[in-house]
Order: sequence, then C-alpha cells, then structure tokens
Amino acid sequence: MIVIPQFATWIEVDSSFGGLGLYRKNSILSLRYTGVNEQGEEVCEHVPFHQSLKRRGGQIFINPAMINCGKVAHTRKLRLPHRFKLKLKLFLWPFFPKN
Repeated sequence: MIVIPQFATWIEVDSSFGGLGLYRKNSILSLRYTGVNEQGEEVCEHVPFHQSLKRRGGQIFINPAMINCGKVAHTRKLRLPHRFKLKLKLFLWPFFPKN
C-alpha cells in the first residue's frame, strides 16, 4: 500500500475509490454507473463512470487529509478517544434522519 502523508496536497488521479466520493452535480448529470467497460468486460462500476467524467473535462482528486475508514497502516496512530468516537459514529449513523 502507498502511504500518503496526511498533509500532502491533493493528488489528481484518473479514478479512485475509498468509500466516499463527492461530485459536483452538474458534472455528473446524465452519467451513470455501469459494471461493464467499453469492451463489454466486467469492471468496478466507478472506473467507467470516472472515465466518462474525465472525457467531459472533469477532474478527480484524492484528498490525503480526508480519512474515511477504520484502522489501516496510515490511521494506526489515531488516539484512542478519536478511534472510539469514529466507531460510535459509524455505528449510530443509520439511526439519524437523512435530512
């Protein structure tokens, strides 16, 4: 796994997946997720979606400061209270209204 320092600048990529993606609404209108590439082969659905977005001139970035998962190599050093709060949020989020 590549370790990216938390305070590194944003990194432009062709496609990325890590559990959370934020898109500008006008950049994804009429695009759709599909699990098949242009050759008819099965692929992860976000790859063709990102290819379509990039063909339109869109940009995709990784924000190294945005940690959106549990314990992995680059989050091991999180203090115990923060880890507890993160786990509590992950457990409770389905019980809160979506508004």
